[in-house]
Amino acid sequence: MINKTLIHNAEQQLITQCVHRDRRAQKQLYQLYAKRMYNVAYRILNDRGLAEDAIQEGFLAVFNGLSKFNQESSLETWMRRIMVNKAVQLLKKETRLKFSSEEVEVMDEDEEIESTAWSVEDIKKGIRSMPLGYQTVVNLYLIEGFDHQEISQILKISVSTSKSQYHRGRKLLQKYLKPLI
Repeated sequence: MINKTLIHNAEQQLITQCVHRDRRAQKQLYQLYAKRMYNVAYRILNDRGLAEDAIQEGFLAVFNGLSKFNQESSLETWMRRIMVNKAVQLLKKETRLKFSSEEVEVMDEDEEIESTAWSVEDIKKGIRSMPLGYQTVVNLYLIEGFDHQEISQILKISVSTSKSQYHRGRKLLQKYLKPLI
């Protein structure tokens, strides 16, 4: 069984070394998390080059901000939030990310998409087929696990817009997946 205290102590030591600009420690932190952070950025950007740019900018922000990391969340969660913000900034810069402010009746968030044996690739393709606004909110909510309040802060939209975009995106995802049953 893995000793969580040892892992925490090793992570704490790595953070301390990175704060003191130890290049080997920074490289180690990068190697530990780069693939996961790239996947986060890629799901939002759907472009390999932009995802690479996002993690480079994100890791610079991580290294510059580690001294302020207060450990209220895990290091990975804190880093993931930075990567999401960098990816969204790039998405806004590279595209015309727009959200409809039109209100729609939103279904209960606990209501599940009908459960069927779709492949992960089918679901990813379905999400990529959506308009960018829906795609971004669905990714942040379903895949990254942010709630609508957090999404509204990240994307600088209202909570109701986030819920509306999510609702519409889910409907499109259901429509995309239905013929695949």
